[in-house]
Amino acid sequence: GLIPVFMWGQAQRTVLIEHFTNASCGPCAAQNPDFHALLSDNTTNIVALKYQAPFPGYDPMNEANPIQDDTRSDYYGLSGVPTAWIDGVLPGDSYGGGIGDWDVAGGGYEGDPYGYNQAVLTYAAGLATPISIELTHTLNATLDEITINAVVTNQGATDFTLTNGRFHVALIEKTVHYLAAPGSNGETDFHNVMRRMYPDATGSALNTIAAGASVTFTFTEALPDYIADKREVGVIAFYQDNTTKSVYQAAISEPLAVPNALDASIGENLTVDPVGLCGATIVPVVSVTNNGEAEITSLEVGLAINGTAEATQTWTGTLAPGASASITFEEYALSGTSSVSFVILEINGDATDINLLNNESPASNYSAIADEVYGTDLVEDNENYEGTYPTIAVIEEPIPDGVFGSGTFLSLARNELTNSAGDPVGGYGQSDRSLFVNFYQWNPAGAVNDFGTMTYPKLDFSNTTNGYLKFDRSHARYQGGSNDRLQILASPDCGGTWTIVYNKAGTQLATRPDAEPFFLPPANGWVTDSVSLSAFDGTPELNIQFKVLSDWGNNLYIDNINVSGLIVGTNDLEDLLAGKVAVFPNPASTTVNIEFELVAATAVTIEILNVNGQLVETLDQNRDYAAGQYIRTWNPENAGVYMARIRTELGESTQRIVVGR
Repeated sequence: GLIPVFMWGQAQRTVLIEHFTNASCGPCAAQNPDFHALLSDNTTNIVALKYQAPFPGYDPMNEANPIQDDTRSDYYGLSGVPTAWIDGVLPGDSYGGGIGDWDVAGGGYEGDPYGYNQAVLTYAAGLATPISIELTHTLNATLDEITINAVVTNQGATDFTLTNGRFHVALIEKTVHYLAAPGSNGETDFHNVMRRMYPDATGSALNTIAAGASVTFTFTEALPDYIADKREVGVIAFYQDNTTKSVYQAAISEPLAVPNALDASIGENLTVDPVGLCGATIVPVVSVTNNGEAEITSLEVGLAINGTAEATQTWTGTLAPGASASITFEEYALSGTSSVSFVILEINGDATDINLLNNESPASNYSAIADEVYGTDLVEDNENYEGTYPTIAVIEEPIPDGVFGSGTFLSLARNELTNSAGDPVGGYGQSDRSLFVNFYQWNPAGAVNDFGTMTYPKLDFSNTTNGYLKFDRSHARYQGGSNDRLQILASPDCGGTWTIVYNKAGTQLATRPDAEPFFLPPANGWVTDSVSLSAFDGTPELNIQFKVLSDWGNNLYIDNINVSGLIVGTNDLEDLLAGKVAVFPNPASTTVNIEFELVAATAVTIEILNVNGQLVETLDQNRDYAAGQYIRTWNPENAGVYMARIRTELGESTQRIVVGR
C-alpha cells in the first residue's frame, strides 16, 4: 500500500473536494447521499465545496449566484453533473495508482462521486504541502455583515512560488434545507453550498510566500440577501495554482452560534382529507414549530388556495424552543382540485425571522367535485393547461407530482418532455399539448396507488339522446410487450357507483409498434375513439372518469376529449338525424365529406368550427331538406382540428375533423 511521508516543514493537508451538482439532476439525487456520508466521515481532513450548476434543470441556488457558479464550472470545463474534483484534479482510473472505483474503461466517468472511496481520501490527505491556512469569520450584531480573516503560511524552509497562484474565499451555507424539493429530483437538503466568493470567483493573486512567512487576507462584506439561514453561514478558503489547477491547501471556518435567534417553521399539514367526491369541504390546519433559541409569543399565518391569499389567522401564547402549535382556519368548500399552502407572515410582531426558507409549506392538493352541474357537454383540448392538471377535473395521481415517475394527467408540450425535435404532442400533431400518462416511469410496485384517475364535473344528460364520448389517444407498448390499461367509467351518483364504458389494454390500446425508450407520439400515431353513453341518456348528473393502470410499459397520450349528444328538449320528439352522421376521410387533407340522414323534412344548418369554438365556415344556413341521405363537401384551407356542427329544429350533432397537409 501507499504510505504517506511527512517531512519537517510540511503542513497537515486538508483536502478540497469541489462537487458540482444540480437540484434537478436525477443522477445527483442518486449519488449525493452516499457521497455526503463518505465526506462526513472525514471532516478532520476533508472539506467539500458544492457548486450548484445551471444544468440540467432549475436550481434556485444557482439562480441566486449564477455568474460565480458558472465561472468555476467554466474553469474546470464541466461537462456533466454530478462531478467532483479533488484538490483540482479530475480523478479517474489512474488516480493514486488505481485506488478509486471509477472504472472509466468499464463505462464510468472521471470525477463520478461513485468512484470516491476511503482509500482515495486517505491518499489525498497524505500528500505533502508546505502551506497552512488559518481561517476565521465573524458576523456583526445585526447579522447582515461578515468579516473573514485568512492567514496563509509557508511552513517550508524555502520560498513557495507559483507563476499564477490564486487564493479563493467562499461563503457557504453549511446546510440549506427546503420543506419541498426546489428542483425536480426530490432533494431537499444541500450541504456546503457556495453562496458567494470574495473578491470574486477568480480569487486573489498570491504568487510567492517566503519561507516561514504569512500572508493575510481580510474581507468585510454584506451578507447576500438570499442567505436562507444565517446560523448556517460558514467560510471555505483554498490556495490554488491557476495554471495546473492543483490545490495546495484548504480550510473551513464553521458556522457560528446566533444567540436568541427567532425561527418559526411551518410544520406538518394537519388538514383532514375530504370525505366523498362531491360537495366536500376541508378545515385547513397546520402546525408551526419554534426552531429558534428564543420564545415565540405571537404568529400571523396565511392560507393560500390555488396560489391566492384566502385568509389569515393570528396565534398568541408562549411557544418555547422546540415546541409546536396548531393553527386552524375556517371551513373551505372544494371545487375541482384545490392547492392549499400556508405561510408565516409575522413572528413576535415585527421581529426578524432568521430563516425564511422554512416559512412556507409545500402545496397540498385536495379534490372534490362541485355540487353544481358543469353543463350539458364537455370539450377539452387541453391547450390552456400549461404543465398543470386540468383544473376542472379531480386528479388522483399514483405518484405525487414532482416525484420521479409522476406526471400522469399533466398537460404537457413536447419541449416539456424532451429536448429532441419532432411532431407536437397534441392530437394528430395539430396542437401543442395533450394529457400525458407516464407509464414509462411508473413502477406500480413503488407507487402510492396502482391506478390513477381523472374525474370530470357533473354533466346534465336530462335532455340528451345518443350521448357519446370522443377522444384521441396515442400509445406504444414497451419493447417486448406490456399491458398498460385505460378505462373510462361513468357514474350517475357522483362516484357512488361506476360503470365501465371503455376498457382497452396492451395491443388493443396501442396505436404504434412497441417502442423503447421513452415514447413520444408522431402525428400519424393517433386514433380517435367514440364511446356510447346512451345508457345514461336522461341522467341529470353524470360524471366521467378516466382511469389508468400501469404495467410499467410506455407512455399514453390523451387529447381532445368531447362529451356530448343530441339535445332534444323535454317533449322527447323523434331524432330527425336518426343518429346517422359521419365524416370521412378523417383525418382528411383537401376534401371532407359530411354525411347525414334525415327521417323527416327539416331545416338544417351545417357549420365548421375551430377547436376554440369559433366559426370558420357555414355550409348551410337553415336550408330546407327533405327526408333522405345527404353528403355535403367542405374544402379546408388550413390544417388543424375542427368540428362539424349539424343543427336541426330539434337539436344538433357535432363531429370532430382532423385536417393534415
